[in-house]
Amino acid sequence: MKFEQRTILSLLTSALAVVLCVSCIAQEYEVNFRQYRESDGISNEQIRSLLFSSDGYLYVGTSEGLNRFDGTEFFVWRHDHQDQMSIAGNVISDLFEDTQGRIWIATLDGGICRFDPRNQSFKRLFLPSRTDGQNISLTYCISIDDNNNVLV
Repeated sequence: MKFEQRTILSLLTSALAVVLCVSCIAQEYEVNFRQYRESDGISNEQIRSLLFSSDGYLYVGTSEGLNRFDGTEFFVWRHDHQDQMSIAGNVISDLFEDTQGRIWIATLDGGICRFDPRNQSFKRLFLPSRTDGQNISLTYCISIDDNNNVLV
């Protein structure tokens, strides 16, 4: 009798597990998408890079500047030729956040700069070419290794 009870209990447990697994697989997930356009405040619809920062913002690199999205609205930074403290370029190719919460920005038209969200400031970085010593303005990607070396 004990063997039959164990067998029945085992079969019931297995059947319950199968039912639970099938119901988990059969669940539908609703995914909502919202498309943002320039009329919603984003600088350009051609998105080149995305970064979710540690402080909860979504940084969006486009062909027309850097955008910060807080879930409701966009704030946009664009290069200003007359302002040395503005972002280095408008065509953002890559974004990376370092351990201090600063955003490193690679551009296709102005080189590299670093954005400090705490004081909302940009710092342009000079990256000399090996051939002529001029600033390299065309940068595709940026990262930082475990020793805090910036890799371009």
